[in-house]
Amino acid sequence: MEVVPEGARSRSASRLRPEDRPITPGGTPIPMTVVEKVDPEEPSHGDIPGTIAHKVRAADAVPDVILKAPQPPQRKSEGKPM
Repeated sequence: MEVVPEGARSRSASRLRPEDRPITPGGTPIPMTVVEKVDPEEPSHGDIPGTIAHKVRAADAVPDVILKAPQPPQRKSEGKPM
């Protein structure tokens, strides 16, 4: 999650202008939720239907933006027996 102080710039690639963002009843803009997925392509624990984690995750707010974290390059094994 990124918390951007008033007057600072976000690192997100959002095309939404601040004046176009929804406003709370109190008059402040609603923060944009950006999630960076860091696990591999396989489903994570909360993605598997029928689990308690899936039920709990369903109660979470849907993020505005989901980014995929860059994967580090694969290291080649030298094949030396231990």
